[in-house]
Amino acid sequence: TADLATRDPAAHRTIVSGDMGDDDINDDGNDVAETWEDIRGQNVHCLFYHPPSLALDHSAVLDGIVLTGGMANAADDPYYRGNPFGRGAGMHNERCSPTLRNCVFSGNTAVESGGGLYSTEASPLVVRTSFEGNRAKHGGAAYQAREGEVFEATDCSFSGNEAENGGAISGWGGMVLSRCSFVGNRADGGDSSTGSAIEARGGGLDATNCLFAENDGGSRWPGASVYATCYEARIRYCTFARNTGTVGDLKVATYSPRRPVEIAQCIFSGTGDRVSLGYDTVLFENNLVWGQSLDGFSDSNLHADPLFVEPEAGDFRLRPGS
Repeated sequence: TADLATRDPAAHRTIVSGDMGDDDINDDGNDVAETWEDIRGQNVHCLFYHPPSLALDHSAVLDGIVLTGGMANAADDPYYRGNPFGRGAGMHNERCSPTLRNCVFSGNTAVESGGGLYSTEASPLVVRTSFEGNRAKHGGAAYQAREGEVFEATDCSFSGNEAENGGAISGWGGMVLSRCSFVGNRADGGDSSTGSAIEARGGGLDATNCLFAENDGGSRWPGASVYATCYEARIRYCTFARNTGTVGDLKVATYSPRRPVEIAQCIFSGTGDRVSLGYDTVLFENNLVWGQSLDGFSDSNLHADPLFVEPEAGDFRLRPGS
């Protein structure tokens, strides 16, 4: 009997591919573009396009699908209206807020925003989904366009995604992230490089129990793993390790210093400047910072080696006695 609860989408893949010419690089024979650089020729602009007329909500569920090889390169209009196909090569949502579960966005590319996923006037719910090897100008994996809407991700992974700004996620909408990992993403902007993992503007950022590791912000200022110039931000119980950039881990500068900004119970580990805070009203307490002086920070913060199990091998769990 067919049952969603008993199937194994990892072992038995359902693949939606944009490789209409069957000419993408596929050396391992799995019919999945592991990176956007595997695309050859012209692929499908958008694998899933959800126009406003569908009015999808969270009851519309996409579960266990691999979305790969989308190529949103038809953005003649610099704005999305009239020509959506320069944004969201894997999925493009306009006033549609589907639930995505157990999916994989791999090797998609957009000339503008959201290599894997683009949402405007929409609040998608994303659970146990991975974004791997996607590329865009803004938001290599995902882009949340409008304030007042929220990109919510739980138990998701973002790895090897690239953009000029927001290597994994970017946008003006809100972001709520829980138990997500951001590893090996890259921001390679020209005059500036903001957010090798996340660029949060406008709508706010709430990240809890997330890992940010080995993300590369390049040599341009500020180059931080998380760059937040939003109305409010709350980052708790997160680990930042081995990220590179002018400011390696976190740059926060909210639009209004009166709005709540809380960074607490986090680990920041690396060399050089790890944290830059835009206002002295930011609550930065009970954190462990290794590799940067604690001068100017609250006495509640600790300067000590976090004692990761094997960071060189990507194991950022804490050893006994940490």
